[in-house]
Amino acid sequence: MLARLGEFPVGVFSADWTLLSWTPAWAVLMGDPNARTHVERNLVRAVFSAGPSGLAAWLVLQDGVEVPGSCVQPVSVVGQCAACCC
Repeated sequence: MLARLGEFPVGVFSADWTLLSWTPAWAVLMGDPNARTHVERNLVRAVFSAGPSGLAAWLVLQDGVEVPGSCVQPVSVVGQCAACCC
């Protein structure tokens, strides 16, 4: 089925959000998953991990200007952030 969707970016995830299979368009859009380990292909870990390979390491921009890391808070502490970003 994925072969027929090759022109569309499609990823197939397991129940624990680990990327199992993908189309070539997915690899172009999101980066080649073959360059990642099985653990690094887990979407939840990618979003919430604090290491250099996680999305948490990406720059946060507001109106094209980088927001200092100290102002970027997890959802659980929204409303309790420092004055620099509120």
